[in-house]
Amino acid sequence: MNGALDGPLDALNASTTRHQRRSPILIDGIFQSDSGMAMLKRTCVVPFPGGRVITGNVTFDTLLAMAYDIGDDFDLSEQKTDDQLQWFPRQLETNITTPMEMLKVYNVGPNAIYRDIDSKLRNAYNTIGSGLAVNQYLPNNKANFGKFLTGYDESINDGTTSGWTGTAYPTYGGLTRASYNGALTPYVVNLAGAAIEYDDVTDGIQESSWGDGDLESNVLLGTPKLYNSFKKRYQVQQQLNESTPVIGFKGFSIENTTFLKSRYCPGQDIATTTKKSNRVAVKFINATSKGALTTYPAVSGETLFILNMRKPNIHMHISTAPEYQFGFTGWKLTARNTKISGQILYAGQFTVDNPSFQGQIANAV
Repeated sequence: MNGALDGPLDALNASTTRHQRRSPILIDGIFQSDSGMAMLKRTCVVPFPGGRVITGNVTFDTLLAMAYDIGDDFDLSEQKTDDQLQWFPRQLETNITTPMEMLKVYNVGPNAIYRDIDSKLRNAYNTIGSGLAVNQYLPNNKANFGKFLTGYDESINDGTTSGWTGTAYPTYGGLTRASYNGALTPYVVNLAGAAIEYDDVTDGIQESSWGDGDLESNVLLGTPKLYNSFKKRYQVQQQLNESTPVIGFKGFSIENTTFLKSRYCPGQDIATTTKKSNRVAVKFINATSKGALTTYPAVSGETLFILNMRKPNIHMHISTAPEYQFGFTGWKLTARNTKISGQILYAGQFTVDNPSFQGQIANAV
């Protein structure tokens, strides 16, 4: 490092750390770019203490229960009822690079440096938040997607029906879905361009629910176009009730679920190059794949996910290492010039530990 800049760089890092501590809204911005991310933060976040794999337990069968006569011998044989799901943790980063002069020469005066730091950090936190929001719908077990977190396209699939990317995933978490009595088999319907009807949604809710309360779906997560079309068609019949969830996003109620719209949910808008969401998604996908993926995956319609967004059904794992729970690495001097850079880091994974509590309706209009 250039010794003449050691002092200013140390002072800048101290200012940045102080500003982060005084501005918790910066990290909050990670989860406010998308209603699905906001729900994950409220109900599904768990710490990831470290290790090469993240594990989850799946119960796929019952123990033996039977009526008996007095004097009968009991069947004491061990029943295999549980197995372990495994996922590899993944990492995300957002980089900030700027000339040292912008922070130490041109932005001077009372609080000027804080305004510049605030602007750059807000952009960085919003960017990594948008990347996570885009990734929550993408697969991992697909060509050129190996660096991505395991999103709903893969986790909410029955192994035979093509989801929104046109792919079926017969394995999940290292296990073959067909071998687990439906425990790893969500409700999946591909409408192949047909209009989604009210009973398509209520059927999906019932098929994805195992009872009442915490055993039933609580979130419908769909595209804005699907949300608006559904509201227009059915609210006039007074079948829908307005709902304002505590996460800060408006929705409407269908049975005991809340229908939320997500700009990053797969549909025609995010797949259209002139849309803002497409710009955000493609930039993230292209950077993660090192240029192998240059467009958003082809989408034939709108997508709706039927979710039980509660622990232990869905988890968002976040590393307990401070630097990797959206920590800032600090400003570092680059070689041969006065540019400085720093990164926001995340390590963890999305996991759906109870796939049979979830559902996907793909390619609807």
